[in-house]
Amino acid sequence: MPTRLERVVDKLAERYAPALLADANARQTSGTVTQLQYKARQLAKHDIVVLTGTMADELVPLKDLHIQDWVQCHYLLYHTLARTLFPSYLAFDARYADRRLPPIIVLRGEATPVMEVLAGFVVPYISLRQNSGDANDEEHGLLMDAVLDALAADDLPEETCSLLKMRCIDLLNRLLNTSIHHVAVTTFDRPILDWMRQHIPRPSSLPEQPLPNAERGEEMLAYELETLPEDDQPAAQTQEMFIYQIMIENRRQTGKTGPLTDTPSDQDKSSSNQ
Repeated sequence: MPTRLERVVDKLAERYAPALLADANARQTSGTVTQLQYKARQLAKHDIVVLTGTMADELVPLKDLHIQDWVQCHYLLYHTLARTLFPSYLAFDARYADRRLPPIIVLRGEATPVMEVLAGFVVPYISLRQNSGDANDEEHGLLMDAVLDALAADDLPEETCSLLKMRCIDLLNRLLNTSIHHVAVTTFDRPILDWMRQHIPRPSSLPEQPLPNAERGEEMLAYELETLPEDDQPAAQTQEMFIYQIMIENRRQTGKTGPLTDTPSDQDKSSSNQ
């Protein structure tokens, strides 16, 4: 298992969710990919999503531009959902965990429920489907149905919901086409792959790679995480972590979410309990 990624997640837990490190559910599978996935998912309840991925060697000289585009897509999806559902909680920040490769990125978003669906639905889905290249808008639409259900968005006017879903589908396509190969640090909140497989038609004439079932999907996500490459650079000192900000176009910077080097506020947001 990638020890660098585990260290990053533990450092974030120490700072923002110290009880998580002693959580019985985490300790049951100590030192495993399952534990890492669990801790990363719990961090989303504290407004944090951890991203990682790989890139082709020829992209490394311009790695910051490719990473910025990758992060920008995540921000746009976050902002699109938060602007409609939690308009008072739009602040967002993105930082490199350190300057090593493969990149590990830490996102902080003020709308906790949106960060949770990114971690528990979007990130693992993109990781799975980027490999196959066979996902289509109908499949994306089913994912967004599950996301909006998790966000309790059933009270939105039909026209608003349709427009929101359409915009999110476009952003899912952008995420799938970024030059960074996603490796999900989190897994699905529930077995939505089985539900999606039941609802999407697969014409026999199309040579598509079908969406895996829930069990196979979990195995694929775990394998990619287990085999994530590690570089041979020394570990960053704690004071050198989380300090390099990633510039995001048209980002709202006001609100509680600030630099990862800040001590987080103890004030709870009403959206975090939704």
